[in-house]
Amino acid sequence: MQEQTKLAKDLAESLDATVKKGEASKIDAVQARLQAMRFHTQAASLDAEEQQALAVLNPLLGMDASKPIYVSGSLPPIEIPDAGAAEIRPALQVARLEAISADQTTALERANRLSDVSVGIVAGMERNLDVPVGFENERIIGLQLSIPLPLWNKNQGNIDAASAFAERKDKELLAFRQKMLLELQATHAEMADWTKLVADIETELLPLAKEQCELTEAAQRNGQAQWLDVFRCREQLLSTAISRLDAIENFHLARSRYKTILGNQ
Repeated sequence: MQEQTKLAKDLAESLDATVKKGEASKIDAVQARLQAMRFHTQAASLDAEEQQALAVLNPLLGMDASKPIYVSGSLPPIEIPDAGAAEIRPALQVARLEAISADQTTALERANRLSDVSVGIVAGMERNLDVPVGFENERIIGLQLSIPLPLWNKNQGNIDAASAFAERKDKELLAFRQKMLLELQATHAEMADWTKLVADIETELLPLAKEQCELTEAAQRNGQAQWLDVFRCREQLLSTAISRLDAIENFHLARSRYKTILGNQ
């Protein structure tokens, strides 16, 4: 945008000088100044949006609002990342472990269907004083049998509750996995579309737009085209370049979502 603004300003100043010499139309000069002003307004609007974003970002980073933020580094190339191991996503692993835990709880409740029957031996000894005979020793040996009642209690309530919980966890795991795979497929297809669009713009549209501008500017210098034609072709070139940047931005946003779904972002 800054480069385009500078070019438009230089062109306007050049036309003003040409108009003073009587070699160009005043209408073209006015059009050039309007074009330069439009680019300047757009650049000022972008600067205002940047300041607004910084006013929100600085407090989140614990920085003073007046301090600038410098962004370094570069974005990775426009390449679709490897699919990765979707099955080892941490969230999916947690859901799988919860389902396994629920199944084991159900098995434990089924194991408690019948309470334990216990059998034991009881032994004891007593010593009693029997007058006038004296002390007598008595030994007792018995068999102890413990049977839990009621006999019809088979822990069915706990078994049903555990089974229902395990079934819910299994369905939650299936739904979560299916949702994750569908999101991965959709995001992968989106990245492929943006990649193709960026390649088409870089290999076809931008070269054609640049060639058209060069031919139009050459025709204008030879008196075969108007300055308005030059403005239009430059605007088209700028629009094409902006479309490329938008496509790159959308690709990286889709890439970030793709990495987030995999759980490695």
